Amino acid sequence: MRTRNLAAAVVVFVVASSSVRAEPLLQTLPEDGEWVAFQGNVDENGQKQSLTWTVKAVGKKDVAGVACRWIETQVTDGEKNQIVIKCLVPESEFGKGKHPLGSAKQVFVKRGEEQSMEVANLLAADPPHALVLQGPGADAKKLDQKEAIETQTGKLECDVITGTNQVELGGVKLAMMARLLHSEKIPFGLAGAKLEFTITVNGNAQSVKAEMTFKESGKNAKSALPDVQ
Repeated sequence: MRTRNLAAAVVVFVVASSSVRAEPLLQTLPEDGEWVAFQGNVDENGQKQSLTWTVKAVGKKDVAGVACRWIETQVTDGEKNQIVIKCLVPESEFGKGKHPLGSAKQVFVKRGEEQSMEVANLLAADPPHALVLQGPGADAKKLDQKEAIETQTGKLECDVITGTNQVELGGVKLAMMARLLHSEKIPFGLAGAKLEFTITVNGNAQSVKAEMTFKESGKNAKSALPDVQ
C-alpha cells in the first residue's frame, strides 16, 4: 500500500532491517494460476482510502536449470491501477520464515498507466510494498487462539501471528506493529493483516494504519504485465 509520508521513511527501515525475516506476509507457493484478493483500508492521520490488493501466481520459468515462478502483486483503486509488481522467484525461496519476493531474480514495476520497467529488487520497485511484505521481525509469535474469516465456501479458522519491527537512524524513527492471519487453505498462506506504523521525524510523529481483509480467491489468474515473461 502506498502513502507519501510512509514512503520517505521506509527505505531507511528496510535497508536497516533486511536481515530480519521472521514472518514475511507471503511464504507459501500455490499452484500456478491461483490468486487471492484483499480489501485494503488505509488511514493516514484521518485521511482514509479504500483499495484492492491482489496477489497472483502467473507463470513458470526455468533459469539456468533453476525452477522459478512469476509472482505478481497489484494495488487498484476501483478499475484504476495504482501499482503492479511482478517478481521472478526461485521455487526454493518459498517456505516457512523465508521472504521469497525479497529474493527475486527479476523485478518489474508499473505505476499507474506508465510503462513497466525492470528494477534491481523489491525495495527499488516500491519501498512501502517492501516494508509491508517483510512483515514482523524476530519477535513474531503465533497466538494460542485462532480467528475465523469468511470465504466463498464458509468460515475458515486461521492462525494469528503478531510482532513488530522498528528502527532508528538519524532523525527518523519508524515502528511497525503487525497482526497477520495465516491459513494453508488460502493461496500464499495469507488470510488477512492489520498493520500500524508510527513514523517520527525530528520529534514529529504521525500514524498510518492499514487493514487487509480477505475478499476472494480463485484460479486461472491473468497477468497485468503479460509481455513480461
